Amino acid sequence: MRTIFLSVLTIIITLSGFPQNQQYTDFERIDFSHFWDEANDPNLNLDSLNQHFTESYYDNHREAFKSYYLLKKLLYAKSQIPKRCWETYNSVNRKTIDSFTNHIIASCPDYKSLAFFLYQSEPLDYKLTNEHYENDSVFYTVKNTGGFSISHHDQSQGELTDVNHASYEVGMPAGSDRQYAVDSAMVTPDVNFLNNHRFEPVSFELNKFQRDLYNEDEYKFYWRPDLWYNHFDGAKVGAVFNGGYMNNVHNFELRFLYNTGLGQYDVSDENNNDFDKLDVQFLYNTATPGLWRGSEVFAELRSMSGLKLAKGGMRFNSSNGKTSFFGFYKLNYIPDEIALQYMLMPYGWGVDRVNSNIHFGLDHNYQYNKGYGNIRLEVATSALLSDYSYSYMQFESKHEHRLGKLPVRTRIFGQMGFGEDWAPESSLYLSGANPLEMVDNPFTRAAGIVPAELAELGNSTNTFHHSGGLNLRGYSGYLAPYQFENGEVVSNYRGTSGAAFNAEILFTKLSSLNPFDLNDFLNFESYLFGDAGILNVNSPENDLKWGDFRADAGIGVAIKVKWGKYNDLLPLNIRVDLPLFLNRPPSEEEYVEMRYIIGISQPF
Repeated sequence: MRTIFLSVLTIIITLSGFPQNQQYTDFERIDFSHFWDEANDPNLNLDSLNQHFTESYYDNHREAFKSYYLLKKLLYAKSQIPKRCWETYNSVNRKTIDSFTNHIIASCPDYKSLAFFLYQSEPLDYKLTNEHYENDSVFYTVKNTGGFSISHHDQSQGELTDVNHASYEVGMPAGSDRQYAVDSAMVTPDVNFLNNHRFEPVSFELNKFQRDLYNEDEYKFYWRPDLWYNHFDGAKVGAVFNGGYMNNVHNFELRFLYNTGLGQYDVSDENNNDFDKLDVQFLYNTATPGLWRGSEVFAELRSMSGLKLAKGGMRFNSSNGKTSFFGFYKLNYIPDEIALQYMLMPYGWGVDRVNSNIHFGLDHNYQYNKGYGNIRLEVATSALLSDYSYSYMQFESKHEHRLGKLPVRTRIFGQMGFGEDWAPESSLYLSGANPLEMVDNPFTRAAGIVPAELAELGNSTNTFHHSGGLNLRGYSGYLAPYQFENGEVVSNYRGTSGAAFNAEILFTKLSSLNPFDLNDFLNFESYLFGDAGILNVNSPENDLKWGDFRADAGIGVAIKVKWGKYNDLLPLNIRVDLPLFLNRPPSEEEYVEMRYIIGISQPF
């Protein structure tokens, strides 16, 4: 397992190319005619262009950025040079950028610096870095972090200093009632207009359950009311504050929920007032191109539904946009037995013990003519402040291949665990997600929306499933007993090492008529499925021993409920799977029998 893991890791790193602070070059080799047509298209969607331009820069998608950047520079040139220079360009011979720049130099020599700018490969990012006063004037220092500036006319501020270097100063009368802004008309192909201002422009408004962060002229700040429920807190009311710039810079979400206790159920009288009165969650991520092109940092703090959680880390995107490398630290803590009242799987948690880990890994996406997929490699080990001691290596490959009209989805999963003191919530589960994965889903963070009895363990299968782990969905809720040679019987529903293969064949696509497909509101899928896997059965302090090989197969339907234009609301995925076949059914069940499970997550 370890050898396979390292071999796959080496291959992916070799193919992907580690993110580098390299220049975006070879503009002159591009087929220029396509971009010329785009720049002259009256129906060009500028909002979409700005969104893709910014995302490709911050995500370090080099080839995509090169294309969007050239188009943005052409649009800038169109806005700056005299109309006659643009319209008299020979439209027949426009296969290379050289022909256009030569035309500008010959017909409009005053704009030759602009022609040279079209070849510039380093991103343009003006930044207002400083101000100082002299006599009756205030001077603003302007810097281009890309190392190259262009002279341009700012309609709102007058003629700026002609510059072809990395920084310059602009003077204004002191006491002016307006703050200076670089390129306030927003005509240059700047990758970040926020830092062009002395004080960053901010808007604050009600979020009508619609997320729209692709506004390049200001930082968007939203708020909206929030409502949730679980069986211990009862009804929860509060507010959500979120914001960001172009969905890449300083994105955050801050959630406050006051727990009313109204509508509690399945809570003992002695504990019905012991619920937490306030839930708080803070999420943050931002691109950090100044640190490394294609990098971002992220963090989360959460005190919700009995769990205390802290997480922080960094991600790097490769220059081809296919691979990302990540590392993060994560800590979770259940303070007492009362907190277990919240949990959908209270039997799966350690109490009053800190579970902290450091994770490193990569995600690699690939695509070909008839399919696409993702490979994820991850290693994790106990870290600072942890009361446990364990580590694991994990491999997961998800793939979809179109076989005629039939999409075939497959998943290959493997994990090798090490250590003698495992946190129970981090264990590898036979049927689905472990408790630590489930608390990341608001619908399964606590019992309530899903009743706890649907996730109970027993000598027969149960009816609730959350995807994850080995994902042998037909064994949901089953203790999966295993008998050793000496007659000892142990449960094999969770372990530390295992491997699985999962597959689904979607047959919804066989018919072009799908009465359940309502575009932005409802999507319906039906499929055949099969799962097979094996989990270790030894205790952590003993030598590795595999349990029984288990498999299931059946038919299922999945409905994805979306909310149309209200894209700030979480979609709801509802599945009903019928695992008609189990190769190792409970003693009171048959190999082939009508069974059903309900899930509110994607199968895999």
